[in-house]
Amino acid sequence: MSLEDIQDMARNSTTRPFEIMLADGRRLEVRHPEFVAVPGAGSRFVHFSHGSGIEVVALSAVVSLREIETPAATLKQE
Repeated sequence: MSLEDIQDMARNSTTRPFEIMLADGRRLEVRHPEFVAVPGAGSRFVHFSHGSGIEVVALSAVVSLREIETPAATLKQE
């Protein structure tokens, strides 16, 4: 997993929201590009949550990225 992977997913998050799965089992929801910030080339990113505030996350804590099923996406598949 790289910061570029997170940035790429975030760019498309207005139409394809996703979750960042962490090693401790938490899931960080990203439904808009403004919910994630990658400050420079480092090993951390910032997640902005409407419920939990701001969290700085180490890239090493990320185990996967997963698109969230949306009602519109479900209807398109049927």
